[in-house]
Amino acid sequence: MLLAARVQAQDPGPALAALRAQLQAILAPIAQRAHVGAYVESLTRGDVLFELQADRLFTPASNTKLFTAAAALDRLGPDFRFETQVRGLKRGRNDWDLTLQGGGDPVLATADLASLAKATRDAGVVRVSRPLRCDDGYFDAQRYGFGWSFGDEPFYYGAQISALTVNRNVTRVTIRPAARAGLALLVEPEPFYRGAIDVTATTAPAGSADTLSVTRRRARNEIVVAGEMPVGAAARTVSVTVEEPALLAGWIFQDELAKAGVRVAGTPERRAAPPTAIVLARHTSPPLAEILPLFNKPSDNLIGEMLLKTIGRVRRGVGSAAAGRAEVSAFLGEIGIDPGAYRLMDGSGLSRNNLVAPRAIAQLYRAMRQHRHADIFFDSLTVAGVDGTLRRRMLGTAAANNLRGKTGTLMGVCTLSGVMRTAGGEEIVLVVMTNHHTDADSSRVRAVEDRFAVTLAEFRR
Repeated sequence: MLLAARVQAQDPGPALAALRAQLQAILAPIAQRAHVGAYVESLTRGDVLFELQADRLFTPASNTKLFTAAAALDRLGPDFRFETQVRGLKRGRNDWDLTLQGGGDPVLATADLASLAKATRDAGVVRVSRPLRCDDGYFDAQRYGFGWSFGDEPFYYGAQISALTVNRNVTRVTIRPAARAGLALLVEPEPFYRGAIDVTATTAPAGSADTLSVTRRRARNEIVVAGEMPVGAAARTVSVTVEEPALLAGWIFQDELAKAGVRVAGTPERRAAPPTAIVLARHTSPPLAEILPLFNKPSDNLIGEMLLKTIGRVRRGVGSAAAGRAEVSAFLGEIGIDPGAYRLMDGSGLSRNNLVAPRAIAQLYRAMRQHRHADIFFDSLTVAGVDGTLRRRMLGTAAANNLRGKTGTLMGVCTLSGVMRTAGGEEIVLVVMTNHHTDADSSRVRAVEDRFAVTLAEFRR
């Protein structure tokens, strides 16, 4: 499905000329210092309404997820499901060697492991005399995307990648101040967490500043709680990533096995299942069509990385980002996107090594409008003023409950793209990309993006 490039009309007419002047003026304040690119096309009429550096390459942040989602939908299909298995090898009359084997399920949760534990007990397992095996060999052992920052590692959005993933590979820690100033904070990790917790944080007098910091030491399952919380402050629950997340799944599963009446010796180990082990229980994920909204609307990085590796595993036999990227590139070639218009290094956009031209993002939207799974793709996107990362933006405007698309944010990077209807009834695709801005929280750039989108929503000719 090759798509021809659109061209900007030489004689736009007064309405379109006025729109272009408006959009140029909206972008001007941030374009004076930052790098700004934009592209707007009418999908109804097939002409270009506006473009600014539309073929220059920009860091897209989470707009990268559009490419991953589209390729996954095309290559895997909307009915694709992930499978997690419990495999066992009987060592004696009532003694088993047990393996929890991951199949790349990005939405596996504690409740699913509880069901697997019950099914394992129902299969006749009552005792496991060897440490529980956690098998994540469906993917390679590369835990982070290419070019990710080490500063992102402790935080939920930078969770490690593993074919055996549970609860997005984070553990939660609840922290409360003590009754009196000067005492240590009360720290309660989830009961299955087997890592260390280093607490230097103290309770401060009521009314003091809250300086609580919760992080994790690099390459270790050691959570560090520092700073102060004032007396009377509300309890806070913080999600912290874990090192070697397959073991987190093992900790939780072993905890659930104990609740189901299965005794397991030792602590979980990252090991492959014995080749002769049989399947005792299995859990299948929701279909991909139901996972994509959990990916795109909240902009979940881990799902993106796991989808990328799954594409590689299913289509090329290798569960790696490189294999996934090769298949994504093949898909983009089929829909006519110039290889020079992008460089995609991960599946989520957390890497600053990703580069995409605004026009290429618009081409992807246009291709997906013609795709056999178009409705599923567009239903997965966030809606302005309604849900996901756009739920609080453009409220009460012509773009609210109209613009359906994707945001993207990194330090110095802010992007917005999507499709919507103008006041004149045309369906348009819009892309705005800003790199190298200096706003600490991107709020000023987001306000410009919103004005840009609302102006287009109000347009008629």
